[in-house]
Amino acid sequence: MHRELLKDLRDESVKIVQDWFKKKHKVTPGIIAGLHTFGARMNFNPHVHMLVTMGGMKKQEEWKVYDFIPFPMLRKEWQTVVLKLIRRTLSESEKKKVQHLLQKAYSANGEGFYVHAPKQSSRCTFIC
Repeated sequence: MHRELLKDLRDESVKIVQDWFKKKHKVTPGIIAGLHTFGARMNFNPHVHMLVTMGGMKKQEEWKVYDFIPFPMLRKEWQTVVLKLIRRTLSESEKKKVQHLLQKAYSANGEGFYVHAPKQSSRCTFIC
């Protein structure tokens, strides 16, 4: 994975959540996002951890409570973002070489890429 994609992974994961709340609830949630590049086994495993408030600020500086995030939507959005980021960094010849792998990553994951979010929790982990 290209090093410059790491910040984009974090930024795009935040954008997915922000966009949903702005569209659905017309609020701005509070989000803290951290990028981890390695897993517990010290293997390269870039993923994003997020803490998301269970509410958000409306334009009138009023707090609105919410308690639902549609995780099936997050999975599909995350899949789209990751595959677009990968494609963006490839040259045309590289794209031709790996297009079948990118298509397989899309079709083999019909529900989207993995997003872990415990029930009744304000945090989720996007894993790529």
